[in-house]
Amino acid sequence: GFLIGYRYHLNSWFAIQGDYGYTRDTQKYFDPFFGETDIQTNIHQLTGEAVISAPSRSRVRPYGLAGIGGLFFRPTNSLNNSFIGVGNGSGNNQTKPAFVYGGGVDFDISKYLALRAEYRGLFYKIPDFQLPGLASDNFTHMAQPSVGLVWRF
Repeated sequence: GFLIGYRYHLNSWFAIQGDYGYTRDTQKYFDPFFGETDIQTNIHQLTGEAVISAPSRSRVRPYGLAGIGGLFFRPTNSLNNSFIGVGNGSGNNQTKPAFVYGGGVDFDISKYLALRAEYRGLFYKIPDFQLPGLASDNFTHMAQPSVGLVWRF
């Protein structure tokens, strides 16, 4: 997948950030009658976070973040999904609110470019894709470690 975002610093230690991300994931469910059911989905995410940066006078800039967002689950047209009765265009898309937390560090390469190593966690209620056998009040967690580039302007 990928993640693209924009961070706006209100002062040297506090910023707000907005992100859009895409990933493909397989949601795994277990039913005592049917056994394991796997549903492959494309997941789009829109999130907004508060970012607190640690004071730094070096080229290493650590930070932590917390916020909220939405996860948009879109089942794919995989063979298993077709067998279950979900897929792209089936009307089984779902949106779930999520709590986002994480942290990372920016390693300055130049005044305008940095290398970022980040961990983001998303905590959300399990999607059921409007299938009665998958209905649950449980929550789950998605971990998203990443490495990327930061462009400052």
